[in-house]
Amino acid sequence: MAPKRHFSIYDETVEMMGWLLLEAGVALFLLILIVWFTLPKKTKKDDEQK
Repeated sequence: MAPKRHFSIYDETVEMMGWLLLEAGVALFLLILIVWFTLPKKTKKDDEQK
């Protein structure tokens, strides 16, 4: 019979931090994507006036 492996609180904390960092990265990516697509587009008229 194999001995049971005991996980420490440290292992659980590292796993939770990994998930939180992944979630924060996805949220940041979505924020940048939303802002990028909602910015007004520059037209050639805007470039000619300047």
